[in-house]
Amino acid sequence: MEEQGKPDIILKEDTAVELGPPGRSSFQTVSLVQSPFILEDGLITLVGPDLPEARGRDLPFGQVLWVAGEGLKKDHLRELERKQLISNRLPGYMVRWAGGRIWARVGLQALERGFSFETVGRYLMVHYRRTFSAVQGMEILFVTSSDADVTHLRRLSAPEPDRPPQGPKREKLEGCTLAIDCEDCPNKPVCDRIREMAERFEQVKDLDEEERKRLVQKILFSERTKNRLTKDPLSKDLLVEPPGGDGKRP
Repeated sequence: MEEQGKPDIILKEDTAVELGPPGRSSFQTVSLVQSPFILEDGLITLVGPDLPEARGRDLPFGQVLWVAGEGLKKDHLRELERKQLISNRLPGYMVRWAGGRIWARVGLQALERGFSFETVGRYLMVHYRRTFSAVQGMEILFVTSSDADVTHLRRLSAPEPDRPPQGPKREKLEGCTLAIDCEDCPNKPVCDRIREMAERFEQVKDLDEEERKRLVQKILFSERTKNRLTKDPLSKDLLVEPPGGDGKRP
């Protein structure tokens, strides 16, 4: 696949869809997962409208990359986060991110060629595998459904705040940031399912805080998912050609 030497500059008048612009909720993160068995390798999940359905609109935008590899350490996280910018090399796609926010534009011509979130997701997966030999699995989640959903995704990913003791309560699942009792929480069925999954894996005692938070994110949003874009395993040598490409390797 032919890549651009420089990122596209997409002007407002040439934009088909704008994702996470000022005034809309926006969030991006890379989550490191030590246990590859938790992931469905190659799965790209979308909650909300895909790009072809959103022509002429601006949408909230959430992007979560879950990267698994037993050899990956927290020291690799900054480099893994920076690698997201490789999506800027996709023709017709301009992306900026800083401080947990992400802002992207999709060009009119790219959308006419069939550009979609699967295009972005598969491109990211292939380049992560080519760059990081320790990557054993990846999942990607895109959220465009509502500002509230993207804001909730951000809260799920935030460190749990320190709270004063509030008397006896049922034990909460680690990663929960809601200051209410479990019995009164609308997400209780989701958390119950997380516990069931953890028991099935029989490794809940070995999951660190980041992995538990990842389970919360994954299951909460998979309960409401409209589109599972792909679940095909990706190899390091897989050639992904965006619609309209000429098939040349970089």
